[in-house]
Amino acid sequence: MAEYFQRLGVKRGNNVFIGLDQVSHADLDKPDLLHYISLGLFKHMLEWVAGFLKKNKQQQAFNDAWKENPPYPGFSELKKA
Repeated sequence: MAEYFQRLGVKRGNNVFIGLDQVSHADLDKPDLLHYISLGLFKHMLEWVAGFLKKNKQQQAFNDAWKENPPYPGFSELKKA
């Protein structure tokens, strides 16, 4: 296998898959694109909301309301703003 990569001019480095010749790249989990897109949208939305609150000087009111949310089963109690 190493000779094959050398003939192609590919340098093999050390990584977690070295020595795992039985592992096929097709069998590995692939990232869920929709998950990453929704994370990006959520981050963008939070940045927008934070900027909106800062512009309108309502950050403290929002933080106070956020901390007052009661605990919910499966949802940990909020302690930070």
